[in-house]
Amino acid sequence: MGAWGHGILENDGALDWLDEFEAEPAEAILDEILSPIESGDYLDVDACSAGLVASEILAHALGNGSTDLPGGVVSWIQKHGSVATPARVGGAISFIDRVLADSEMQALWDETEHADKWRAAVRDLRARLASAPKN
Repeated sequence: MGAWGHGILENDGALDWLDEFEAEPAEAILDEILSPIESGDYLDVDACSAGLVASEILAHALGNGSTDLPGGVVSWIQKHGSVATPARVGGAISFIDRVLADSEMQALWDETEHADKWRAAVRDLRARLASAPKN
């Protein structure tokens, strides 16, 4: 995991996925990324990175997003504000819970001295999703 910080967008996997999303954004991509929660499959680090960024996109659409998203993604969110449906937000929260509880990303961070900072960043994202006004 090429990470230079503990934030949601501070790793290679997150930025790679965000670049792909920015090149061809679509609501279906968000559903696909967050779908592993339903399968019960172990979440590898790439799935975690992508799912956390997708969750950040939803948080931004709800008005609780990070200022770190690229301009193209922010513009897409402004045009597709309804992307943050209650079902997607609930799925994102469940996804985050799985990332924190049992995932490759969690295991990798737990091997570092910055695990608490990473957990705090991920919990902050979860809180921003959970506290957003419901549509």
